[in-house]
Amino acid sequence: MTQVHGDTGAGVRAPGDGTAGWAIAHLGVNATLAAPTSIIPDHVPDRQRTRVSGLVGMMTSVAMVAMAVDLALAVQLVRSVR
Repeated sequence: MTQVHGDTGAGVRAPGDGTAGWAIAHLGVNATLAAPTSIIPDHVPDRQRTRVSGLVGMMTSVAMVAMAVDLALAVQLVRSVR
């Protein structure tokens, strides 16, 4: 990530730092998760709905963090091989 610092010292992201790729990845994740999230009310009893919705939301966040860590490790591995 490229940081550009102004007079105030505040970090500003420069173009080409991966923001567009991150946005495209999130579009794909959101499109993928729309269907499973929307069928929860149809397949889960009322008294279990909050627990299942919470678990789906929590596991989605855990999966995204795990994927980011995995990607960072893969990038380090590829750079170390060069």
